[in-house]
Amino acid sequence: MDTKVVWTARGLVYWKSRAFSYPSLLKNMQKNILNSWVDDGMSDCCNWESVQCNATTRRVMQLSFIWTRKFDYDNDNAFNGFPILDFSLFLPFQELQSLDLLGHGFEGWKESKANYDDSFGSLKQLKMLDLSDNYFNDSVLSYLSTLTSLTTLNLGFNSIESVKPKQGLANLRNLQELDLSGNNIKGLGLSNLTNLKVLNLGGNDMKDPFESEELVNLRNLEELDLGDNGINSTGLSKGFGNLRNLRRLDLTGNQITTLGSLTSQGNRNN
Repeated sequence: MDTKVVWTARGLVYWKSRAFSYPSLLKNMQKNILNSWVDDGMSDCCNWESVQCNATTRRVMQLSFIWTRKFDYDNDNAFNGFPILDFSLFLPFQELQSLDLLGHGFEGWKESKANYDDSFGSLKQLKMLDLSDNYFNDSVLSYLSTLTSLTTLNLGFNSIESVKPKQGLANLRNLQELDLSGNNIKGLGLSNLTNLKVLNLGGNDMKDPFESEELVNLRNLEELDLGDNGINSTGLSKGFGNLRNLRRLDLTGNQITTLGSLTSQGNRNN
């Protein structure tokens, strides 16, 4: 077997042993997670579940773990909190383009550099990252700001309260799709993300005053979701004047009585 595949298989098995060994997981789930991942020297890791490889280099380019964990909430002796994500476990996969960790219950992160000299930001080919439906707070934002190659980032349904300009996602200038829905965000700092085409801020209970001025520089925005935020008409149109490419605007579940100048700009509420 190709030595690249063997090396990658060992890296994946090591990642599995670290990522899915946690006391709060259901015991029967620990035994049945990613069964195809076996480093026996013969199995081709590119055929394993949740793995997609580059056809030429045979290196991992996509890892998709959606709701892979299941926690034993009902057993007080087994459940002792949610896990911490060690980002350094992904560093061997330098050709990784897509990483999906939806619904794993991560409440924090760390980076153990014992075996690697580089940081998570060294994954220069990573385009898509999904960390939705976890428990990450604001502190994860400054760490993710090193992933400058990202075009799609999903942080929906976490515990984020503020996206500050300097400590937030300001460096992610290639970002085209950003999902921050279902958090508790009150402060925005997105003005540097001028390549954004899709922005989801729904379900954050922002209320008023809504900082719509932060949208002024997002001239490439095509889809904007502000649904279920409890905002009213006051000051809503501020910042919308430059959004000439906007073709979908969701304002459902708010307290808006008039769209004011929004209608004259041709923006639609779908």
